[in-house]
Amino acid sequence: MLNRNFNTILPLLLLIFHMFFSGCNNGPDDPNEDTQSPEITLEGFNPLYLGLKNTYIEPGASAVDNVDGTLTIDQFTIDESGIDNTKTGTYYVNYSVSDMAGNEAETTRAVKVVGENVSNIKYAGCRESITGTTNSWANMSLFPKPKEWEYMLKNMSGFYGGNATSSALWIVGEMGQDSCCHLCFPSDGNVHDYMTFEGMDYFESSLSRFDTTGIKVFVQVEPGFALITELVDVVMARYGTHACIVGFGVDMEWYESVDWDDTNGEDHFSYISDADAQAWETKVKSYSSNYRLYLKHWRTDFMPPSYRGDIIFINDAQGFNNVNALANAFAQWADHYSPSPVMFQIGYERDKSWWNSYENPPLTVGKEVAEGISNSSQEVGIFWVDFTLRDDTAKPFFFVK
Repeated sequence: MLNRNFNTILPLLLLIFHMFFSGCNNGPDDPNEDTQSPEITLEGFNPLYLGLKNTYIEPGASAVDNVDGTLTIDQFTIDESGIDNTKTGTYYVNYSVSDMAGNEAETTRAVKVVGENVSNIKYAGCRESITGTTNSWANMSLFPKPKEWEYMLKNMSGFYGGNATSSALWIVGEMGQDSCCHLCFPSDGNVHDYMTFEGMDYFESSLSRFDTTGIKVFVQVEPGFALITELVDVVMARYGTHACIVGFGVDMEWYESVDWDDTNGEDHFSYISDADAQAWETKVKSYSSNYRLYLKHWRTDFMPPSYRGDIIFINDAQGFNNVNALANAFAQWADHYSPSPVMFQIGYERDKSWWNSYENPPLTVGKEVAEGISNSSQEVGIFWVDFTLRDDTAKPFFFVK
């Protein structure tokens, strides 16, 4: 009888023993139990501004857990399916991550899809230069990657409705000392007066990406005393096979410039004749009849007096008191060259005192310029300058992080 009762009671005693000690080790009062959720940190901007029709790029996220340590982006579940880049509005990207104990953390990023249709803006994008983007050749790590350039250029197009051609004014030759044009790629091995070269090519990867992503590029030089027709040959020999190239630009501020850094306190620049403008355009179009020549300055007296051809005229004036003053000056420029296409560079540091007050500076300034032009059929281009792409006010509209 005792053995029978013991055999009946033993399993019950073992169960009570297990429950007691399990409760001691894993009960709610166990100080070793992990009940704390990870803390999420979003990289990049929140909110993030996305131009109409541009593709959202995930900036990234991480989390820190009190037990598991750092949790990386590949451990997250990210849902961006709610974004509709064809319609303006605020959308949300949802993030969730769990630690090994199953504690989950969640957060969201706001994505503001923005843009207004400005029908006469046909080209939109950014000005590019090594020194303008990085401030120094010693800071080449700051030069945007090809994917970043594509995002920025398409965002600018998106701000004006997403119908303008995403474009770049891509400076491949910058004004250097001794009135030379310093080209940002290796020499072809020939002697070229007033030209110097770099030991490597800084642009091939970006242009190759643009070839397949719909970006259009005007390659530009700051010529110094180098012959323009020879510069066209040298640059096109280097980049003319790229499908993204649509033209060649000359910054007239640096045409036959004697004093590259203006140390004498005065300008030493040359004017262009109608004959020269026609010869330059003929040279550019010898590579493709579809190529366009553009000339850039803020004063009409530096431009050809009457020859227009197929030339685009760019104004890069800065230092205005407000957006109305800028728009009025640009409207006069457009009237002067109508019906020829015109383009404008905006976003200079000297104008920041007023453009930094706008919710969306590229959209507001560009729209004011375009809508102030009297000839509604005149093609317009709007380009944000690289000098302020990384400015705290402008950066959320161009970079993902």
